[in-house]
Amino acid sequence: MTRPMHHRHPWPAARRRRVPNWAIVLVAAVLALAVAGALLVTLAGPASARVVREPVQTAGSNPFMPAVGDDAAGVVAPAGAGGRFSGDTAGLYGGTRSDATCDDAMLTGYLRDDPAKASAWAGALGLRVSQIDSYVSGLTPVVLRADTLVTNHGYADGAATAFPSVLQAGTAVFVDRWGTPVVRCACGNPLATAPTLYPGIVYTGPTWVSFSETDISVVVSSSIEIHDYTLVDPREHRPFSRPATSHGDRDGDAPAAGGTAPGQSPVTGEPGTEAPGTDGPDAEAGDSDTPGTGSVDSGSVGSGTPGSGDTPAAPFDPESGSYTVPCGAATLTGGRGSTTGGSPVELLATSTADVDGDGRDETAVLLECGTGDAVQQSVQLLDDTGTLRTELPVPAPPTGSTSTPEFAPSSFTLGDGTLTTGMRVFEGTDTEDTGPTGDQTWTWDWAGGTFTLDGSTVQAVETPEVAAETATATAPPTTPSFTPGGTGTTPGTATGSATAGDTSTPSFSTGGAGN
Repeated sequence: MTRPMHHRHPWPAARRRRVPNWAIVLVAAVLALAVAGALLVTLAGPASARVVREPVQTAGSNPFMPAVGDDAAGVVAPAGAGGRFSGDTAGLYGGTRSDATCDDAMLTGYLRDDPAKASAWAGALGLRVSQIDSYVSGLTPVVLRADTLVTNHGYADGAATAFPSVLQAGTAVFVDRWGTPVVRCACGNPLATAPTLYPGIVYTGPTWVSFSETDISVVVSSSIEIHDYTLVDPREHRPFSRPATSHGDRDGDAPAAGGTAPGQSPVTGEPGTEAPGTDGPDAEAGDSDTPGTGSVDSGSVGSGTPGSGDTPAAPFDPESGSYTVPCGAATLTGGRGSTTGGSPVELLATSTADVDGDGRDETAVLLECGTGDAVQQSVQLLDDTGTLRTELPVPAPPTGSTSTPEFAPSSFTLGDGTLTTGMRVFEGTDTEDTGPTGDQTWTWDWAGGTFTLDGSTVQAVETPEVAAETATATAPPTTPSFTPGGTGTTPGTATGSATAGDTSTPSFSTGGAGN
């Protein structure tokens, strides 16, 4: 809210001539309107702001350049990821040990070849074009472990255009020496400090299953220069150390609990460095300028946190596991449970095998949540500690089908490099009330830390027109029938009441229609 203006000195008295009263009234009215307008802009402007969601493996609108790095799909944010965090928080970022996610040479090369973009790119970061090479050489490639709010910059009409956006967990970025994301590698866009958001904002653009307005992270610059980052591998869920400005070539073991590198908080199962704006001593009363609250899990993993010994964890029991499903988070007992919002959750099927060949079993689970028309499904792969590895995307309808298919628990098998799932498919004559009546079996191949659908196992569905033509062509001749008091029908003329092309058979489903 705009505060009243207080003048250090009174208005000077009129010396040459007296100002008419009507002029004073007019000036006061103009000032009042100006203040009211400022208040209107301050209060109404942010409320109508739009924040663009940007999923992984997409470049967004008006990218500065082709991709200079690779996002990681299937990254699941740790619990309590919403809130403000200092850039030196251990476990705030992820990455793959001995492998960079972004290419600095490609980034500077594209800018060197396009002087106009180079000027706009540098200006968005407060740099001169001559400083680009040295600036980029001081950046470190990492992966976001949580959905993160930033001020993004596209390139349009020869200039950088700023807009607020939320980058999905798994997005590859360059961070500066104070831990702040400054470049999105999928498009080369420069990034700046997250904007202040007020209630009433609207999120636009594609979304993802795990997106939540209350689980968005905001990164603030560390108070000291960072020399080493403690990253967490999003696949293996193990921490490691990456020296600042390096690109995977000098990665090493993470510091043990109790011994931390300069600019780092300890790696434990508890939240790391306390960030400004949270519940610590730096918090200000009424501080609500960022979505969500909480702190990022700093990287407890597998069979214990680093430095806690090699005591193995208890075997993972999927019927008593904790999951995040489309309806929310839930912990099951005997394969059943409910989210904090009260939506029922049920474990429909499980299968265990060493799908990636690393000598440790993984478990695939088919979960269902909600009731009635609001039922939703989730197929997840977890490691032997119950930590999520990846999740299948929402299946697309086969060619000719009328709606999204459902996973069927009757056929659900994890094997060496594959996952086989039964699918209930909406046939061409099915509706949301009567379907799905079609049964198929799809195969998903393990590759690059996630599953991809083998399209050859997906069968097209006949449209109602094709089904009707097929039924007419194969219909047997009709036996003549006679009506008392009337004449017989002509041989070959159908007299039944069945609908042409209705070849569907009844099926039993464990959930309601449309799950």
